[in-house]
Amino acid sequence: MSSRWVLYGYIKRENQFYINISESEIVRKIFSLYINGSALKKIAEILTEQEVVYYEDKKQWNKNMIARIIENPHYVGDEKYPSIIDEETFKSAYSRKNDLGGKREKDTDEISFIKSVIICGTCGEKVYRYGRYNRREKWFCNNNCKTREYFDDCLLFKKISKIMESVISDPYVIELADNSKNFEPDLECNRMINDIRFMFEQPQIQFSRSRKAVLDCVNKKFELCPFNDALYTQPLIDCISTNEEVDLKFMSLIIRKIIINADGFITIEFVNGKRIKERNIDYEYSSTNGN
Repeated sequence: MSSRWVLYGYIKRENQFYINISESEIVRKIFSLYINGSALKKIAEILTEQEVVYYEDKKQWNKNMIARIIENPHYVGDEKYPSIIDEETFKSAYSRKNDLGGKREKDTDEISFIKSVIICGTCGEKVYRYGRYNRREKWFCNNNCKTREYFDDCLLFKKISKIMESVISDPYVIELADNSKNFEPDLECNRMINDIRFMFEQPQIQFSRSRKAVLDCVNKKFELCPFNDALYTQPLIDCISTNEEVDLKFMSLIIRKIIINADGFITIEFVNGKRIKERNIDYEYSSTNGN
């Protein structure tokens, strides 16, 4: 049995790759099955049972063969290979494999941190990194939101550094106005307060019932207390002022989110809720729950 040296789904004639019609259908089937929940091993079993030919006399498939197809960006199309699947299909398959802990390059600590905080500015969903996309890595939104820039590691790190350098040169740009609000009980909280007053006015107070009512009311009041992000501002400024080097530990202490915007610029949201956008280093405030 000879070995296959041409990528499955293609044929080669006169140093040019062309789509193999029958094999390309199998490639699309593999991606479709995987995206819709089939495991790599299960797909291999299906193809083996159907006696789908891999190469010449070989009809035995295994999960590693399926994984190599799922992970190969050539199927999207490039300067050498015509497209068999679209980019969205490839991203969906890659994202699923990534979420399931599929085999991939080991991330550096810096990349792991960025992955934990980076989101899409268009839809607010997680942004993924593919390390072997057209010979260089790519950061992309799983919802296929588009950006004006091709985000690889070099560009993303450069943009992050630009914002961090501006913040270190002037820590007070992240200063935030105190937007704290007074406690305001809602209807349910007022009802609980009135019930407690009524209990305490009775000749014989039922201790266990009253105790539960008081604790429930305290818990409700706590839920209604607005948290003031501005409380983080001065400690944040002190932290930045005493650090001369931007390292991973430093960034993990002060950054809440890194946002990739459709216009190709990024925004960094700091732990006090202040957002600084790379474009002209404009400053804008976001609430804690803002995307």
